[in-house]
Amino acid sequence: NPAAGPMIVHCNDGGGRSGVYLAIDANLELAEEEDCFDVFGFLKKLRQSRKGLIENEEQYKFVYDTLEEHVVCGVSWFPVSELSQRLKQKSQRDPVTKLNEYQKEYQQICKQTPRFT
Repeated sequence: NPAAGPMIVHCNDGGGRSGVYLAIDANLELAEEEDCFDVFGFLKKLRQSRKGLIENEEQYKFVYDTLEEHVVCGVSWFPVSELSQRLKQKSQRDPVTKLNEYQKEYQQICKQTPRFT
């Protein structure tokens, strides 16, 4: 709730993982509002306030990988109150593909490859 004040994000050293979280969160919000991402621009602006946020290339790449996964997989959350309704919907087969939503989602998950192995 923005009216409650600013969110505080802090990891063990206060830089790397906090920066990753902030970059992902800000870019997901930007995508919702303007249908675009600006990881470089956001991090550049963020580092004007605090040096060392996102400490290495691996963390920087993780931000992009996470945003890509969001684009490919989409939003999958829903309110708990809708669980029964969603379960029924997910069980129905698509007349064209002959797959239900569980099968489609599982296929999508299987397409995702681990980035850091």
